[in-house]
Amino acid sequence: MRVSFDGFESPIELAAGFPHVLEIENKTLFTRVCQSLLSEEGSEAREPYSLWDEAGEEVSSRGAFLSVSNPLDLPWDDKLLGGRLYDVFEGLMGEDEETRSEIERIAQSLSSAVSRLAHCVGAEYEFGLEWGMKQFLKSRAFKVDRHEASPFLESLMSFLDFCSDMGLKQAVLFVNLKTFLSGREVQELYERLFFLGFEALLLESQHDSLSYEHERKTMIDLQFLESH
Repeated sequence: MRVSFDGFESPIELAAGFPHVLEIENKTLFTRVCQSLLSEEGSEAREPYSLWDEAGEEVSSRGAFLSVSNPLDLPWDDKLLGGRLYDVFEGLMGEDEETRSEIERIAQSLSSAVSRLAHCVGAEYEFGLEWGMKQFLKSRAFKVDRHEASPFLESLMSFLDFCSDMGLKQAVLFVNLKTFLSGREVQELYERLFFLGFEALLLESQHDSLSYEHERKTMIDLQFLESH
């Protein structure tokens, strides 16, 4: 995907597995760019921009990014991820015949045990729904482990893995993510993004003189001069 800001000399090219860092030293411009991308308003944003796919066709700015405006509060419940967990595991069960048979056998055994209890009371009882993977996962409050008590990098990596498991197609947008990572951790993050094949845009308000494998960078200094 290509991000083209009306006031920039060059577009921001996003490629799968190669995170692009946009460093903007001017605080006012940095704020405008952040507000614009997070607003998803495209040409109507405070800093107008447009998005283009690999075929050169313009795409909608709505839902183009999974936005992480606060890295310390990862959007596990974002609408781009929500509601797919049970579908994913139901699909996995359908692809694994051995596991599916084992689960259904256990479910039948559990139903039979409950039915035996029904003989101890006077009225007749029955299950209102057939057993299903989704119903089971919901009943057991099955969810992703967010690693909230773990180090930040571990939680971040788990979040990206979750995005991959849920089949995320959008690019990931981070705001000042490097603030919370050491140089070694940035490289580990980039390796994970490369492995998962995600498009990622990092908006940073400070210049980082270090160079990392897989990283692409655009810098706009205080005089609004661009360098790559």
